[in-house]
Amino acid sequence: MLLKKTIKEWQSVLDSEIWELEVAEEGLFRPLMFSYFDLPSHLRQCFSYCAVFPKDYVIEKDKLIGLWMAQGLLKGTQHRDMEMVGEDYFNDLSMRSFFQDFEKDEIGGIIRCKMHDIVHDFAQFLTRGECLIIEAGSSSSIEGFNESARHVTLMIPNSSDGCATRIYDARNLYTLLVDSDGVGEHDVDLLKLFDKQKFLRILKSQSERINKCSKQIGNLIHLRSLDLSCNSFLEELPEAVCNLYNLLILDISQCWKLRSLPCRMGNLINLRHLRNESTDCVEFMPKGMEKLTCLRTLSSFVVDSGGKGAALSELGNLIHLRGELEIRQLRNVKDKREAEKAQLRNKKGLTTLILTIGSTFLDQSQVSEASVIVLEALEPPLDLERLLIWAYKCPTPTLGVWPSWIVSLTKLKFFGLGNCVDVEQLPPLWKLPSLESLYMDKIGGVKKVGVEFLGIETSSLSPSSSSSSAVVAFPNLKSLEFWDMEEWEEWDYGSRGEEDIKIMPRLSSLKIYECKKLKMLPDSILRSTTLQNLEIYSSPVISSRCKGEYQPHISRIPKVGIY
Repeated sequence: MLLKKTIKEWQSVLDSEIWELEVAEEGLFRPLMFSYFDLPSHLRQCFSYCAVFPKDYVIEKDKLIGLWMAQGLLKGTQHRDMEMVGEDYFNDLSMRSFFQDFEKDEIGGIIRCKMHDIVHDFAQFLTRGECLIIEAGSSSSIEGFNESARHVTLMIPNSSDGCATRIYDARNLYTLLVDSDGVGEHDVDLLKLFDKQKFLRILKSQSERINKCSKQIGNLIHLRSLDLSCNSFLEELPEAVCNLYNLLILDISQCWKLRSLPCRMGNLINLRHLRNESTDCVEFMPKGMEKLTCLRTLSSFVVDSGGKGAALSELGNLIHLRGELEIRQLRNVKDKREAEKAQLRNKKGLTTLILTIGSTFLDQSQVSEASVIVLEALEPPLDLERLLIWAYKCPTPTLGVWPSWIVSLTKLKFFGLGNCVDVEQLPPLWKLPSLESLYMDKIGGVKKVGVEFLGIETSSLSPSSSSSSAVVAFPNLKSLEFWDMEEWEEWDYGSRGEEDIKIMPRLSSLKIYECKKLKMLPDSILRSTTLQNLEIYSSPVISSRCKGEYQPHISRIPKVGIY
């Protein structure tokens, strides 16, 4: 109703025939019915489809948009992708209060939501007989099964003592979402489903029992979305998956034991989203990845070490990639030109980049000096918002230079650096105007953090410097974390540095964990008036001083934890 601005518009509401419908007499549905019929037809379809989720279900926004897309409810244009259209639809429905309890990311974007129970009941009412939610072991939900149902969610609790076997009687399912709470004896027999569900467009199957996916899945030629995520015992995917030419979404995230991807992945030329984060046992990407030119999401790309898999240069063709991309095992890239051919700089849609040079489980001696040159060649887009670098090695002082492109990332909000045992100097991030969070973990070679951390040489701090021309270091930094810095002893900018440089004027959270040799906190931290949270854990010297001489300074910080 907030969208109705004139008396004429409000009068049309009063005169609407909606009030004469039988359901409108049910008080709770009356305002929802009007809001629903006030929606354009495409939004009605998208909202109605949400009846497939159980009550109080946490809905992931991107996955919901993917389901809409797989059902053919989103139509892209020459200038707007289906995903962007879906984003608009989601925002429209959110604005009209069809969704609530929003969970947001670090930059304020919605990532999850729920539906109010009454709104959910209303969606179920609209799709009665078409969308069903069945709980195995529940006689009432099984008895209500309709063989003509199009969209079914099957809930299998860990304590279930029976399975909804009538699901096999359905012949015209478009959507089947199977959720299992744990290891059970009554999971759905997927082989039976593959034989009978010829029109299935969306299949989600999560079960602790699945360790192998049947090659019969290749019979589901209309399948557009396949979600096998969180199947922690799944070890392989059959080559038959590559026969699903209409597939738009493949989700194998958190399949911890998955060893490889099918060799003919390049056949899936319509694939738009390959969600494969947390598949750490996969050792390389199959050759032919460069053919997947429709890809918008590629969570992880693993560089091969033996020539069996795709080269890093195959990323060059994937110009539509957006969101988050992790590139693992960059130590296997020996040629700067191969890294340049990946053309990361041209992938304007990327917001998060994770570069893992070695492995958290490898000796750093296995990370070659060539990795330093390769990292320089992997220049990301200038609008990047989050950057993480893991297992980086600076072999010698002369080569221990950070990539020159770091200082040009003016939109960067988060930077993380971890498992860099030989790094002796932190990167020059002090100038980045948008940087809000800085995370350092296991930077083993750092013994002192001084004015070089602020990007200024000691010699430049002359006695004639005036406060009116003071430099601001880390102007927007709000969160700073140091973890497991084994050799770190000093954090001191010197008296002139503290006077001539305005340091972290917006810092609100500082966490220091497992820094056992650190002896002191700088004056700029102790005098900070913006600090709201201070956590010190397993850092004995600093912990002792916080309970002693630092106490007058930290007593005004609202939240302090010394462990």
